This record gives sequence, structure tokens and C-alpha cells, in this order.
Amino acid sequence: MRNFGTLYRYELKKIWKRKLTWVVLLALAALMVYAAIGTSSSDVKKRQQFLRDGALRIDGQIMDETFFSSMRKALSEAGVIGDHFNDLYFYAVNSDYYYPYYMALALDVDPKSATAEDFYNARRTALERTWAAQKLTGDEIAYWSAQEMQVQQPFTFRSIKDGLSACLTVTYGISSLIPIAVAVCLCGVFSEERRTRTDPMIFSSKHGKGTICFAKLLAGVTAALCASILAIGAVSAAYAIRDGWNSSDAAIQIRYLDSSLPITLGQALSRMFGLLLLYGMLCGGMTMLVSVLTRNTIAALALPIVLMIAQAWIRLPGLQAADYLPNQLFNDGYVLCNVRLVGFFGVYLNNIEFAFLLYGSITVLLMALCWLGWRRNALGKG
Repeated sequence: MRNFGTLYRYELKKIWKRKLTWVVLLALAALMVYAAIGTSSSDVKKRQQFLRDGALRIDGQIMDETFFSSMRKALSEAGVIGDHFNDLYFYAVNSDYYYPYYMALALDVDPKSATAEDFYNARRTALERTWAAQKLTGDEIAYWSAQEMQVQQPFTFRSIKDGLSACLTVTYGISSLIPIAVAVCLCGVFSEERRTRTDPMIFSSKHGKGTICFAKLLAGVTAALCASILAIGAVSAAYAIRDGWNSSDAAIQIRYLDSSLPITLGQALSRMFGLLLLYGMLCGGMTMLVSVLTRNTIAALALPIVLMIAQAWIRLPGLQAADYLPNQLFNDGYVLCNVRLVGFFGVYLNNIEFAFLLYGSITVLLMALCWLGWRRNALGKG
């Protein structure tokens, strides 16, 4: 065990001592921070702050009939409000009900006359329409009906124009950069020895056929997690500093009306970040597998990036398997609102639960293939 710990630390040190690794990781982190901070004009920033201030004035109010009565009264004095991009009333006069206004419109309810009963009935109708469109079975509908029973209604309105909400929006952007960060870290894990021509000595050593491989795999997983955490942390910190982080206890339905998950925005974000970390490990397994099979650093660096670019363009409408491609899974809110389930012997898993199972299984499989590839090389068959 002492030998394994020494080998693990040595392999980890080899990964992090490469200057290119640090240059690329810090450059990617800086890029994400720059994108988070943004270059919006002063007018846009003023409008955003005006909307944020309005939402804060009604933050914490229960969206019951009293709430909708107040909204009807306020909007009756607004006159013509306009479209989403030209709401002079909300942008210049009173922004208190900007977000509830568009929540009602999303359900095809007139915000100027909507009652609480109209709002919640329209939401239920919209959910049932989605279930029918997705051709859910009776058991699947029962699953989501049970989830709906756990969603607290009436909702409590919360101001969600903050850094936490922004992070949910950019999970796809983070997922697009993770394969690059991980590939840069791990492209040489199994190919460096061939370049330096030290592989015959390693394979003939006492621990060459097993322990060294496991040390490399563990070091690779650790590095992949660190790279993913850096990507996630850079964006999270930038948004938290810029916009605050106050909506973690808001019901997810305040942002995603068509979600039936009985969770908060904070819990939703923790699940998305967990999936991103698992995706980072999957990308690490893919990079190391290419590295051990080709024993070529360039191939190990290029292939995960090429696959990442390719999947961004793949569209398989109607096919449930496509729900688990990164371009779908990490798309803003898609996984949080997806009603298609995966059943195992009468037990149903929702999109998030099965994604964890699927990505975890693929990661384990990739690691196992890495070990088999290493054994193959050690026996002189590679």
C-alpha cells in the first residue's frame, strides 16, 4: 500500500509539473470568468438592475390570490406593456411584476386578469399536455403526479436574477470546455513512457503490470476532477461576486415552470455540478483510453476534443438516447424539465438519476478498458 501511495503521488506530480497544463487551464478559467463578467453596455446593466430591484421588492411573497390581486391592480395601471424586448413600463416605470408577468404569459394566461386559480390550473394543464405529447404510460404519469404532490403550492416568489441562476444557464458552456481541460491534463498519462522509451523498463518491473496502472488511473481521475472543479469554480465565483448567490432555497418552479421535481434551485445546481464532475471523469477515462491504446499524446489530446465538437452538432430528435448527450444533458434546464423516464423492473429513474448511473457506468468501463490496454502493452501485444 505504501508503494501504491508513492506511485500515485509520483504520477500526480508528473501531470501537474507540465507547464502547458497550467497555461491552458488558467487560460480557460480566465476565458470563462471574462464571459461571466461580460461586456454589457451601461444601459443594459441599468435595465438588469432595475428588474432585479423590482423582483427584490416582492421577494418572499406567497403567490396566492392576494399576490395575483396586487399584480392585476399594478398592471391595470400600466397601459400597453409591449413585447419582451421593449417593455418600457417594466424597464422604466415599475419592474415589480416583470417575472410573474412572463410566468403567466408562458402558461397562456393573461397576467392582467389572472387569478391564482387560473395560474395553477393552467400550469397543471400544460404539464398534462406535455405528458400526453411524450406519450407517457400510466405508470410514468403516476410517477410525475406523485412528484407534483411534493411540490409546495402556492409557490413562494423569489428573486432569481442572481449568480446561482446564471450558473444554471452556463452549464453547457462549462461542459464544452471540460473535455479540453481534461485532455490537456491527461493526454500523456499512458503515452509519455513510450516517448521517453522507458516503457520496457516499467513493464518488466515488480509493479509494472498492475499497481503502476492503477496509480496512473487514480492520478488521472484526480486530475480530471481538479480540472473540472477549476472550470466550475471559476464561473461560480465570478457570478457570485457579480450578482450574489441568494436564490438557493427558491423552488425550481420559479425558474422552470414545467419542472415537476420537488427541489430548490440550489439542489438543482448541485445536481448539475455533480453531473459535470462525473462528465469530467468520463472525459478523463476517454483520454486515458486513447492514450493507452495509441500510446500517442497527440491522438489522446485530439480525439476527445474532436468528439466534443462533433457531439455539439449531433441532433437526434425524438430519440430518448439523445437526451444523455452533453449538448442535451447540460442545455439550460433541459434535464430538469425532461419527463421521459427509464424503468427497471417497475422502478423508474428520471433524467438526472439515470444520467448519473449512465455516466458513472461508462466511466468505470473506460477505466477497465484502460487497464486491459495496459496489460496488453505490458505483454508486448500493443
